[in-house]
Amino acid sequence: LGASERFDRVIGNPPYLSLHRLPASVRAAALRIPRPSTGTVPPKANAWYAFVCAALHLLRPGGGVCVVLPSAWEYA
Repeated sequence: LGASERFDRVIGNPPYLSLHRLPASVRAAALRIPRPSTGTVPPKANAWYAFVCAALHLLRPGGGVCVVLPSAWEYA
């Protein structure tokens, strides 16, 4: 992500579909998003995971995230 702007809060309802179902340009952008641990979003991930990783990356220190996630999010 090249955005230099950071936010105090991020709220969202991301799409629940596999990255492979997204247009190629959107998929390529999602695969460049850094994960909280190491590396970037993996190719077999879901779009909501890429959204959450991007939201965390765009937060200011001490910021908050509120995201509607699927019930199986804890298995991801």
